[in-house]
Amino acid sequence: MRRPARHVFIVIMLLLSMGCDREPAQPVSFEVHIIHEQPALGWAPMTIDWMEQTYFVYDKPLLTNADVASADWCIRRKQPVLEVSLNDSGQHALARYTQHNLKSRLGVLIDGKLVAAMFVEQPMYDHVIQVDGNFTRQQVKSIVHRLLENNEDTEIRK
Repeated sequence: MRRPARHVFIVIMLLLSMGCDREPAQPVSFEVHIIHEQPALGWAPMTIDWMEQTYFVYDKPLLTNADVASADWCIRRKQPVLEVSLNDSGQHALARYTQHNLKSRLGVLIDGKLVAAMFVEQPMYDHVIQVDGNFTRQQVKSIVHRLLENNEDTEIRK
């Protein structure tokens, strides 16, 4: 009886193991900025592509990757949603801003691209920001993965 199948299996396993050197995922840039619907001097126009809506974005972010404690995603209304949990300093900055700026807007930028706009109806005291950026499952999974690789202090909640 011949046993070439075993040798083929070993060769395939060796070839597969040689291809396992993966480059690390590129870190993602996560920022929350103050935005307006009307132009203002020094504010950059940005468009949320899937909404075809243009906002004017203040250049200094309110929140950045340094304010992220963990990241995850969920399904809400049959759509993938990014969930970003803030650390204490991020939560305090968000609460402080929203307490004094009701009826304003905040924009979420991923890799420098405006993906979502939030209307501030009430102070935001929660540690979790949910971002509905019209993501596919693959996109939101990739953002979570890359966001977690960005900061050693972040963790996966699942």
